[in-house]
This record gives sequence, C-alpha cells and structure tokens, in this order.
Amino acid sequence: VTTQGNDRQPYWGDLNLRSNEREGGRSEHYYIIAYIADDENMVEQRYEVDKIRWQETNIGNELRVKISLGQIVEFE
Repeated sequence: VTTQGNDRQPYWGDLNLRSNEREGGRSEHYYIIAYIADDENMVEQRYEVDKIRWQETNIGNELRVKISLGQIVEFE
C-alpha cells in the first residue's frame, strides 16, 4: 500500500487482506519533489531523503543542493 499526502503526519495505509493472507514487512521512504527549470520547461524530479531532512523541509522552500548521480549529496 503506497500512501502520500501534504502534511507532516506519516501513516500506514489500510490493508485489505483475505483470510489466507498476512501482512509482510513494512518500509518507509521519504522524498523531496523538486521542480527544476530546464530551458523553457519545468522538470519534476524526485529525490529520496532521510526522515529528519524530510521533516525539516517545508512545502515551497527553495533549497540549494549538490546532486551527484541523481542523488542529493549535500544541502547548502
């Protein structure tokens, strides 16, 4: 089950299991969605970050980052 939202309250989605099914492991991932100007277009890019960085970042913030091989390697 994939969940998403625009608030700071992470939650686990509800499962619809049959009687012969059981829940497996859970994992969580946090992403920052960036809109990058590419000539005349805006390109949406998604970067995975740790939970602390995700919690510290507010929607609409302008961030300066260094990116290497498609990953954020440093926040300025």
